[in-house]
Amino acid sequence: MLKTLRKAEYAELTLLFFIQGVAMSTWFVPLGSILDAHGMHGIKPFAFAATALAAFVSPLMFGAMADRHVAPARVLRWLAVATAVTMALVSTAIKYDCNPWLVLALIQLLSLCSAPMVSIRILRMDRVGF
Repeated sequence: MLKTLRKAEYAELTLLFFIQGVAMSTWFVPLGSILDAHGMHGIKPFAFAATALAAFVSPLMFGAMADRHVAPARVLRWLAVATAVTMALVSTAIKYDCNPWLVLALIQLLSLCSAPMVSIRILRMDRVGF
């Protein structure tokens, strides 16, 4: 099972996938309530649609890159950093009551960074028999 992957790298990827799942669940579940609390009712349906759009588009780009050009673990690491940065930007924009359309654009960027992590995770774990 672990012939193609060192045990340390296996543990590192498992921890990364766990942390990514926890971070996205703590972000996505209260998103509607947070937008309502800050008076951004109008963008709430678009914010959830941004995730659906990103789930369709971004794995095509990043999945192809991880499959052919760059190691999937490296792509995952950079996507995790990009997800953290964009999540901080979205949270800050909501906190300071920025333009709702700017918040929506940042939510779309966050979705584009976080959605391919799931498909790359599935691609990577299929190869190692996770």
